[in-house]
Amino acid sequence: MRSRLVSAIAAASLAAAIAQSVQAEERHQLNIPAMQLDAALLELAEQTDISIAFDFDSVQSVTSDAINGQFTPGEALDIILADTSFRAIPVSPGAWKIQPASPAEKPAREWRAPRPIHFVPKPDTFASIRSDELDKVIVISKRTESLAQIARSADIISANRLRTLDAVSTRDVAGELGTVQFSNVGPGRNKPYIRGISDGALAGRVQSTTGLYFKDIRLTYAAPDPDLRLTDVDSISVLSGPQGALYGAGSIGGIIRIQPNPVDLDATGFEIGAAIESTGDKSIGSSMDFVANIPIVENKLGLRFVAYDQQTGGWIDHEVPNIDDANSSRRAGGRLSLKWKLSQDTTIDLQAVSQGIKVEDSQYLIQDGGETFRPSVLEPHDNDFKLLSASIETPIPLGSLMSTTSLLSHRIYSRYDATGLFADLLPDASSPRPIDEDDKLFYITNESRLSSPANARIPWFAGVFLSQGHTDRDIYLHDGAIGIWKDIAYEEDRRDKITEYAVFGETIWNLGERITLTTGARAFAYDIKVQADSDVLANDVMQAFSGHLSEQGFAPDVRLKWQVTPQLMTYMSAAEGYRGPGFNTGGFADLTPPGQAQPNRIFNGDELWTYELGARFITPDAHLTLAATIFQNDWKNLQTDELLVNNFVFTGNAGSSSGYGAEFHIAFEPDRHWALRAHAILNEPEVIHPNPNFPIDADAVLPGATEWSSSFSATRRAHITFFDRSGDLTLALSGTFTGPSSLLFGAGTKIASQSILNMHANFEFDTWHFGVYAENLLDSADPTFSNGNPYQIRHWDMTTPLRPRTIGLRVSKSLP
Repeated sequence: MRSRLVSAIAAASLAAAIAQSVQAEERHQLNIPAMQLDAALLELAEQTDISIAFDFDSVQSVTSDAINGQFTPGEALDIILADTSFRAIPVSPGAWKIQPASPAEKPAREWRAPRPIHFVPKPDTFASIRSDELDKVIVISKRTESLAQIARSADIISANRLRTLDAVSTRDVAGELGTVQFSNVGPGRNKPYIRGISDGALAGRVQSTTGLYFKDIRLTYAAPDPDLRLTDVDSISVLSGPQGALYGAGSIGGIIRIQPNPVDLDATGFEIGAAIESTGDKSIGSSMDFVANIPIVENKLGLRFVAYDQQTGGWIDHEVPNIDDANSSRRAGGRLSLKWKLSQDTTIDLQAVSQGIKVEDSQYLIQDGGETFRPSVLEPHDNDFKLLSASIETPIPLGSLMSTTSLLSHRIYSRYDATGLFADLLPDASSPRPIDEDDKLFYITNESRLSSPANARIPWFAGVFLSQGHTDRDIYLHDGAIGIWKDIAYEEDRRDKITEYAVFGETIWNLGERITLTTGARAFAYDIKVQADSDVLANDVMQAFSGHLSEQGFAPDVRLKWQVTPQLMTYMSAAEGYRGPGFNTGGFADLTPPGQAQPNRIFNGDELWTYELGARFITPDAHLTLAATIFQNDWKNLQTDELLVNNFVFTGNAGSSSGYGAEFHIAFEPDRHWALRAHAILNEPEVIHPNPNFPIDADAVLPGATEWSSSFSATRRAHITFFDRSGDLTLALSGTFTGPSSLLFGAGTKIASQSILNMHANFEFDTWHFGVYAENLLDSADPTFSNGNPYQIRHWDMTTPLRPRTIGLRVSKSLP
């Protein structure tokens, strides 16, 4: 009897020990921020149901490390005590004792990468929008990192946010991105600028100051924004400041990157949508969207297809041809994506993109004596864009290889009213007549990038870039019978052959557990060949030119990051962006050598240095995000297309600009119903050293650059029942406000301040989505940044008001 009792007690003790041992090795989901060590130990004991013995007085003044994730109690104690002079000793299963570590036991301090911030999902059906964006892995910095970790002035708008705002163009989300603004010349004619780094509203002669990318593919060379419709887009991200080391030429202001939704290799799905809208008091627009995702071989091969057609109603009448709503437009196109997963780690992606924009007339008004009217000639515009690309991502012994090859074809046609111009070329310059510009671009590019293995001691990447192509520009000044104009008074045929080479790379040096130094650079070379022929047919005067330019350069990028706490990150940086030189041709102007009155035959490349000091704070649950950046811009030899000689447009170097500014961003979600955002930027861009050979005022400022701008959005979410349908209702109000600016470098071209309010309401249930929106809710007619007709900019007083109030309804349905 006694032996059985002893056996039973032993068995019970063994069972208890095993249970405690199992409990000690069990993983727990832990979330303990950095805090006073005694409080952290008590919190750990409560979350894991273990016992921890420690001397209260000795640990009271010590701060623990934060921990977030799934860990065993022993692992958690190691992390919490990592930066302290204490160690945890197991005394029994499920019980630990904290005691000081002896000097011999303290290991040599080694670098540990700052732990990623993982946000705690909210315990309801409305997850944090900002948490999704901050935790999203983005590659705009050419390495996979979350927005919460990136040491740059960056932001991202997720697909959910794009849907809430009914955004169909990048211009629709400029206010949400904070630092981004667009010119308003018209669909297919605009260009973006970031932090006021603007060289004027005219697009297409030199590269834009902001690089536009679709995935890893550059969309713009010397051309306006192709304005791809944002159907089936995963996110839009932006990097502010020059990105010459990462992206090369044409990124002196920053980068905007569109990331489409990827092919899903596991699930078949379809979505169809339609919208109808009314602009002003009578103009009707509509759109149709279709998305299909089809796995061909499950988990191996699949395709995704996107098609759309958008009709936008006009709002400006043209008196001379007597056309109502003359500036209507159509945008139609689509994408086809094919994904082939060769193995677990190797993927091939093929992409085809095609879009055409056709605009019937421009959207500016001529002001004269308090009255407004349209020019004598209709000014249509076409923007046709095509892209083919292939990319492969695969591991190799040195790391991960990503290579993308693309073929881009872009045609931009514009007609402008030339009435009253070119008196030296025409027998009767006062007769109405047009001048046409027809640009055709074709480029083939490859970028191959090799990145270090995951968790490398010294993370790095290195790449090569090659772009080769040509731009053909044809300019025709028409003459003859009004409305027919079959005669050509002047023509120029020009071809630019441009080759770019570059090698680039970036390395992260770990200077301490929470301090990293990132060094990057790009070594590049340009080769430009130009052949141009100009002809005045009436006088049989011809002018031919051929030229060749080569240039090499080096663009560095240095940034120091300090992860003060898991929630607070600060950084300082210095980076350079650049654009290459080029030739002026045609126009029968006196094209002089450098150093003489412009236009010069050769205009110089420009470069921009930006110095930044930034910080980002994020609460653990992502309820609150604060970001601020102070910056200084130094821009030398800035290029602009504002130079008019004999009424022809040329490119010149206006001088050097310097300015300082600050940007502020806040996102706050006080509860599961509200999401609030606000952005503000202060800027002082000035031309401090005007080029004496360029017609510019001594106190000139950058065109389109406002001293301040701000935006906000407030979103209310609720789960409701409507007509026996239970779903999610989202209401959003957003506004953008910009201060006064200047249309040109010269004086007397001021643009007044502007404000615009938008409202969106969305209701989703089952597989249906209904949206109602009102853009320019207050029907503001404030002026916008647009040069209207670049040939008449010095002759006419032109204004381009905001698009009138537009009210629309959008419906879509998903088919699983």
